[in-house]
Amino acid sequence: MAACDRGALDGIGQAMLAPARIEALQPDVLVRRLALPSDAIVADVGAGPGAFSHALARAVPSGRVIATDVNARYLAHLAAAAAAQGERNLETREVSPEDPGLDAGSVDLAFLCQVDHYLLDRRAYLRKLAGALRPGGRIVLVNYVREQAGIEALARELGWQALDRWEPAAGLFARSYRTTPEATLPMRLSPRE
Repeated sequence: MAACDRGALDGIGQAMLAPARIEALQPDVLVRRLALPSDAIVADVGAGPGAFSHALARAVPSGRVIATDVNARYLAHLAAAAAAQGERNLETREVSPEDPGLDAGSVDLAFLCQVDHYLLDRRAYLRKLAGALRPGGRIVLVNYVREQAGIEALARELGWQALDRWEPAAGLFARSYRTTPEATLPMRLSPRE
């Protein structure tokens, strides 16, 4: 991403793309663990200015990434960076805080990194998000370990099947869930790198 573009972001946007955060989260490594088919349709929910969007777009060269966020300025930054990098399979979509803004059965993977704890009604939002998945699709949540118990309890309540858990960085966990019993995407993630 062009470093000159980061100056146009507010402090939160700049923090999302801070080198220390990117180094800790290792987007390329984390996305490789997802073992996405090259033609998958991925929703980067709460993408912000794109900490994971570019890695996701590279992972699905024949597919598409729909980067959603409530902040139009972050999405404009992300769209400009995607255009500069020639990423034609990445689109941005401004959404409301209450609705993921995705059509039913439209995505293979919904990816959320440090987003779900900001949702006003996590349960309702995640139910809507699950409805956007194609049969066998997955939701991947990356968040702070302190959020894990609440996420796990809600996933059980929603009837989601936990597939895998790993720690992308100290104090963070990532969890993959299947919301329907059909299986079209790999259930196992590749070994930890």
